[in-house]
Formats: sequence, C-alpha cells, structure tokens
Amino acid sequence: MAQLGGTFDSKQHDDFDGAFDPVPADNYVMHITNSSIEATKKKDGKFIKLEFTILEGEYKGRKIWTNLNIVNPNPVAMEIAKKELATLCRATGKLNIADTQELHGIPFQGRVKVKPAKDDWPAGNEMVSYKRIEGAGSAGIGATAGAGDSAKKTKKGGVPWD
Repeated sequence: MAQLGGTFDSKQHDDFDGAFDPVPADNYVMHITNSSIEATKKKDGKFIKLEFTILEGEYKGRKIWTNLNIVNPNPVAMEIAKKELATLCRATGKLNIADTQELHGIPFQGRVKVKPAKDDWPAGNEMVSYKRIEGAGSAGIGATAGAGDSAKKTKKGGVPWD
C-alpha cells in the first residue's frame, strides 16, 4: 500500500497511451544528465550506463540512453566502448576523467539513429557519434565515433578496465 498524501483525481488527466516513439535520426545538441557503472546480467562484466538529454529544438527534453561495455569477456566490445568513451570525452572537452560525472552538463552534438523494432522490442534510438561544439568546454578537439576512428590513443592505466 502506498499513501498518496491526498486524493488523486484521474478525471483531471488524459490516458497514457504507452507509446514513446523514437526521435528522428539527426544531429542534436545534448548533454549527459546521468551516468552509472552497472554489472552485466551475467555478472561477468561492467558497463557505463549513460543518459543524454536533448537541449534544443522540437525534441528538447527527450532522453537517449547508451551502454559502454568497459569490462567484458569480449575484448572487441571493450575496445569499441573505450573508443566511444574517448570520443565522448573529446566532444565534451574533458580529455582525462576519473568519474563519468565530470562529463555531465557539457553540451555537444550527438548523432542519433533509429533502431527498427525487432522481436518483442519496439523501435528505439541509438547514439552514433559525438562531436564537439566549438566554444564549449575547455579543449579544442572534436571527433566522431565509429569504425575508422583515427583519434589519438591514450596510454593504459588509471582505470579499472585497463
């Protein structure tokens, strides 16, 4: 039982239709509003869970989520996650971080695509790339994520997954 602290009048609200269509594929100005490190379902790894919020335009306030496999039995998944995190760091102007919270609240341009519905899962959004907005943050470096990313590699060390 949960006390509401008053009477809730359902006649004062529209029905919730349960639909939450993905935003169209496009570039959006966004920032990170939440992050955490979570254990994988199999408990054999860890991932960074990131929540992005669109800051401008028709879809202002909408959320996009992504997970980065920082500890995983699959070394390819870990390498992809490291490249994506490195690109996100450059897009926010934070070249060295000790906590994902250091990336929060810094605007950048994020490219979003639409993942089609599959099996029992509805269509959704996926982050494709991150790019620096000139004049934002503290470093003048920008890059986009993806295959063929030629961003400078950093030395290992200082983080649990290296």
